[in-house]
Amino acid sequence: MDSGAIDWTIVSIGIALASVGIALAGLILATTRGIRTDMRALSDRLDKRIDEQDAKLERLSERLGRQEQEQARMNGVLETLPERLGRLEQEQARMNGVLETIRDGLSYRVERGDRVAEASESYESQE
Repeated sequence: MDSGAIDWTIVSIGIALASVGIALAGLILATTRGIRTDMRALSDRLDKRIDEQDAKLERLSERLGRQEQEQARMNGVLETLPERLGRLEQEQARMNGVLETIRDGLSYRVERGDRVAEASESYESQE
């Protein structure tokens, strides 16, 4: 081989290597673009998922707040129960006293022989 042929062989090999390099660069560029597109899609899905989770968390927080308010209200009711029970017991004792007084009065009248009106007589219209 003469030096001219060797030069053309080297040039041909250089051109072939440059073509392979260009093809590889194109492949790398296409792959990079595909990866970027996939990453954007994943990022969008992740953002959507985060937004959904934030909305769920917000609803749960609101629900927890309402439950805490209800618990505080119930605690307030529970705190007043002994006082309310005491008042009811006093009212019951008072009513028992009133009933006992009425019962004693009726017994006294019956013992004396007073006429006690029957239920039907007490509701008759007075003309």
